Amino acid sequence: ANAIVSRSLKVKDLRSEFEHMGRIFNDGWHQNWGFLPFTQPELHPLADELKLVMRPDYGLFVEVNDEPVAVMMALP
Repeated sequence: ANAIVSRSLKVKDLRSEFEHMGRIFNDGWHQNWGFLPFTQPELHPLADELKLVMRPDYGLFVEVNDEPVAVMMALP
């Protein structure tokens, strides 16, 4: 059986979380016309800049067998 769980954003590991977000976003949008994928060199500075204002309740991941497969993020 697959273990499906939801969890809050891990602010202390924000770079890794943004890597997961980028992978999920790139996978979901890669077939759209004009799509340009996020890269790690783009995501890491963004994570670093947002670390000061991010809170765990600003993001939610869904994981299947400990692998992030969906994400929701909202910023005030």
